[in-house]
Amino acid sequence: MNATRERAAVVCVDAGALLCVRLRDPKSGATKLFPPGGGIEAGETPAQAAAREALEETGHRVVVDISSERVERYPFTWAGIVIDVTTHFFRAQLLGSRDDAQPVEADAIQVGVEWLPLELMDSELAYDATIGAAVRSLAKSG
Repeated sequence: MNATRERAAVVCVDAGALLCVRLRDPKSGATKLFPPGGGIEAGETPAQAAAREALEETGHRVVVDISSERVERYPFTWAGIVIDVTTHFFRAQLLGSRDDAQPVEADAIQVGVEWLPLELMDSELAYDATIGAAVRSLAKSG
């Protein structure tokens, strides 16, 4: 693993469903659901990055619970490359309603935004044990 990435993500539950983005791996073509998140930019705290990424990827504004931070380091394969990832996961609350989402400028890897019923969370996130455990702990403790 030569590539490293530090990122932040939100775990936002509303009315029994988890806010997710469906992304397509550019090499394998496989699609998976992820909690919204991405890279932490210069001058940004992980919590600020998580809220910004949620808005950029889903169009939803969220309030991040800084005290809920859970940091996980794990290997993740994307585009055929194994990346040493550190993710700062945060519980977040939706501002407004699901109908308040702003338009999203999706990029080539983003398939769409989905509200995943919590009862399907374990099966949909089974592709990575670390991501699944972090999301599960924050989704069910909020």
